[in-house]
Amino acid sequence: MHPEIFQSPITEKEELLPGFFYLTIESPVLAKRSVPGQFVMVQVTNAKDPLLRRPFSLCSAADGKVGILFQVKGRGTAIMSGWEPGESINIMGPLGNGFGVHQSCPAAYLVAGGIGIAPLLFLSTFLVSADSGIAVKIFMGGRSAGEVSLLSRFDLSACDVFFATDDGSKGFHGLVTDLFDDYVTTDHGFLRGNSIIAGCGPLPMLQTLSRIASREESACQLSLEAHMACGVGACLGCVTATKQENGFSYKRTCVEGPVFSGSDIDWDHMQLPVCRSAALR
Repeated sequence: MHPEIFQSPITEKEELLPGFFYLTIESPVLAKRSVPGQFVMVQVTNAKDPLLRRPFSLCSAADGKVGILFQVKGRGTAIMSGWEPGESINIMGPLGNGFGVHQSCPAAYLVAGGIGIAPLLFLSTFLVSADSGIAVKIFMGGRSAGEVSLLSRFDLSACDVFFATDDGSKGFHGLVTDLFDDYVTTDHGFLRGNSIIAGCGPLPMLQTLSRIASREESACQLSLEAHMACGVGACLGCVTATKQENGFSYKRTCVEGPVFSGSDIDWDHMQLPVCRSAALR
């Protein structure tokens, strides 16, 4: 389906942590059409500055409403943090390709770095509500216990949740990929075969996750983050390097992505130092 532009009211605004916000937006058509992994482009002002829309992964889509989780990082998100319930915003979507999960999949391992948890929350809710019997395990990484505590806002009672923090204040002391690697290599019930590994976060994290998945011969789907100007593939400003038989080629993250198979990404031609949060500026 082609994306549409909606003028939709904000029904709820929550500041989960200082600088971290969750917006609930009433948009029945958008909610019905959206699948986990897709995103929307939000117009932050009617003025010309800032001019470009901001892309955000959908954190939820149910009961005629969609949810957006974002962190204040720049002018665009600072403006959004001042929005209040009752205001109507201009939003375009759904955009991009989402996650694909087969019903025969025994388990889904969702690995997130910081605000990258947003699309994985949508995916976890979808898997649980589908009553498919898929075991959902979430690995959440952050700087500290305070940052990962934003998960307390969401009902994850049907999932197993593991934490990793840079300072060791909650859960595993270290990177979330190290936590997940330890889980896999010590075989704490890791279900191989048709299981899926899904991730979203900083690019170096996703590269490591892809390597783990390749080693374990598990499917790996990664939600990539990129600066976007149009969101519909016209500007070619958000390309991802992908493997080809005789080299590599670029695909548009906003159209062919944002979810890619980890094995399809040409990591040698990705700009790994250029990383950002899931909520663009």
